Amino acid sequence: ARPGLVDAFVGRNLDDATLWTLTTRWEGVGAYRRALSAYDVKVATAGPYALALEEPAAYTDAYDDIADVAGDATPPLGNR
Repeated sequence: ARPGLVDAFVGRNLDDATLWTLTTRWEGVGAYRRALSAYDVKVATAGPYALALEEPAAYTDAYDDIADVAGDATPPLGNR
């Protein structure tokens, strides 16, 4: 994790279960920009960014799906 990262979680598209999103929260815009401007981060994220789709969509927190199956309504520590 980079300095300033508060948390991150994945979500699944409501219309197409093969589409996912990774959402991150940061302490502020400065921490976000510093973290994503680092060379090692740019190299590590080049692959996923190349596959990104630019389209409007609705996503749900993937933890909700797992919790429904497991019967657990309490999210793990650090999930939003």
